Amino acid sequence: MASRAEETSARWLRLREAARYSAIGEKRLVALADAGTVRGFQDPDSGRHDWVFDRVSIDEYRLGQAADSSGGKVNLAVQEILAVRRGRKR
Repeated sequence: MASRAEETSARWLRLREAARYSAIGEKRLVALADAGTVRGFQDPDSGRHDWVFDRVSIDEYRLGQAADSSGGKVNLAVQEILAVRRGRKR
């Protein structure tokens, strides 16, 4: 079994790993993926079509929540982080 550090360093996480990593429920993660809010899909290479999620998109979603809940106080910092993650340094 992988250590917690190894799990969270992987780009793609299985549903259970993504839920634990993000502290978002499994059903909510699937709904967010269906809505296009986070990147996730049913893995066609998995015999059971298990859901997998992009860790970076989960991080971006959570950073966006932080900006929304702070009344814009961290908005500039969040924008900078997201720009770097997307490869577009400001």
